[in-house]
Amino acid sequence: MVGGTCIEDGFDPHLVTALRTHYNDRFSNPLETTSERFIWDYWHVPGQYSLMRTPADAFFPPDLYMELESKILDFGQERLGCRGISPIWLSYYVSGHFQEFHTDAPHGPFAFVLSLSDYHKETPHPFTGGETKILRDDILDYWRCHDSSTGIELPDIVESIPPYFGRMTVFDPRKPHGVTMVDGVKNPLDARIVLHGWYTEPSAYFEGHIDETTATDVLNHTLEALYEELGQLSMACGTLILRIHITHQGTVESINVLANTLKCRHPQSLDDAMVSILTCVSEHLETMSFSAAMTPEALSATITLPLIFES
Repeated sequence: MVGGTCIEDGFDPHLVTALRTHYNDRFSNPLETTSERFIWDYWHVPGQYSLMRTPADAFFPPDLYMELESKILDFGQERLGCRGISPIWLSYYVSGHFQEFHTDAPHGPFAFVLSLSDYHKETPHPFTGGETKILRDDILDYWRCHDSSTGIELPDIVESIPPYFGRMTVFDPRKPHGVTMVDGVKNPLDARIVLHGWYTEPSAYFEGHIDETTATDVLNHTLEALYEELGQLSMACGTLILRIHITHQGTVESINVLANTLKCRHPQSLDDAMVSILTCVSEHLETMSFSAAMTPEALSATITLPLIFES
């Protein structure tokens, strides 16, 4: 995930189907009066939020919730380098429900939304609205990007993401975002149904045949000098997550960017800022040697390293 939004269609079809089946079972008989039907919070803040929500672990059976949590964590570790999440919410939206633009920056560096809605590309949609809406970067930096010779319309201002069944959407929660108002549906079975939460603050972790204590010492020694130089640059804010590949000899083979939400806070181009930052990072990290940390049976190892910029 570099810069924009990460959209994964067909997220674990077996799991998503099981979650949706359990949801359907809970709402199959509207005349039931079991305690399980009374766990929903009607969250209504005039002009800002209106929806039904409940903690997902209160709605789904423990084994199914644990599988959900595990799959979302696996996705975050592989694609974003994040191994922690907030408690997961389950929400549904019927006619009149919406979320107006807001930000969630304090919750974590990435927000996620997994749709259980009966909303498919190939068939008529049960409702209108319900898209995740995210303000585009060009609007957040409007005057720097302004072109007086070109007009703009709604698709140029807002990224709109339909809630297709099984779609996993991950985005930078610092960006103003919301949900367009749902219309045309009253039945919770036909609603916009989503699981959502945040990937929490990432931390470095090691994989492969490498002694973590020794490797941590090497990493900390390098990071001390790196942070000092990055502090002098002081030109961006956001999260940069790297995956460092180590050979069996302990040398750095390659460095891949897993996620990059850096934004420039000074009157210079983001491209120039990114070149300076990535050059600085590469110069420091590529010289690291983990030869003393590699175990005898080692073939290779990886280090996932988050760098948080808060200038």
